[in-house]
Amino acid sequence: MNAPHPPGAQPTSADLLDVVPGVPQVPLTVWRTPRTHTDPADSHIPAHLATRLVKAYSAPGDQVIDLTDGIVLAAPAATGGRAHHAARFTDTTYLSISPHATAMIGAAQSSAVGTGRAALMVAAWPLAADPVAGELRRAWLLASASKLLRPGGCLVLIAATAPGAVPVPEDFTPVVAAASGARLGYLQHIVAVSAPAVGDEFVYVTDDPPPGPVPRQHDPNDMPFQPVHASVHADLFVFTRVGDDHV
Repeated sequence: MNAPHPPGAQPTSADLLDVVPGVPQVPLTVWRTPRTHTDPADSHIPAHLATRLVKAYSAPGDQVIDLTDGIVLAAPAATGGRAHHAARFTDTTYLSISPHATAMIGAAQSSAVGTGRAALMVAAWPLAADPVAGELRRAWLLASASKLLRPGGCLVLIAATAPGAVPVPEDFTPVVAAASGARLGYLQHIVAVSAPAVGDEFVYVTDDPPPGPVPRQHDPNDMPFQPVHASVHADLFVFTRVGDDHV
């Protein structure tokens, strides 16, 4: 789900580093956000990831607009003294945002959502299962982010696969282009790994049965080969609201 090289472009030395190919090239960051026993089994976004997003892209007193499934940013936003605004798409793909903070601990600078005030806006990707509805929602989301985020504020799109599901590759280039047209610059690509980590190594363990039939054994002493596809990360695409003092 990366913005690809233009046709005919040759790889450079930067391609050998943690950089996502594209124009311009975007730094690639890896976050360790392991799931815990308290995360719902079908949750796309672990609590560790929600907390890290709030801490990384906002400060106490800031406004956070939450368009995730389950409104997972509410708890870390409230604990961190942010003004949390729940948001959702209506059946007509219109974006509805709570005008006043739905969760807040401490004194946030402003609890009422308004133009150019929000520090962070987060949405789960894709925005809809139907491609046509997804296009309409994308237009609403980018226009709203451009209006509600302050200069330097960030829109984060979380492309995550439900536990046990097989990830489906997708070209993210059209989203980057559409965001640029809405004054949202492509800032960063983050890989948030939900697998547990021991030292510098990730631990990949799954109890899910292998998809499809098990290949036939040629030797009764051979163990059957059982390929397993486990979703262990989410791709986060970060856009920043460009203003007069930001490029």
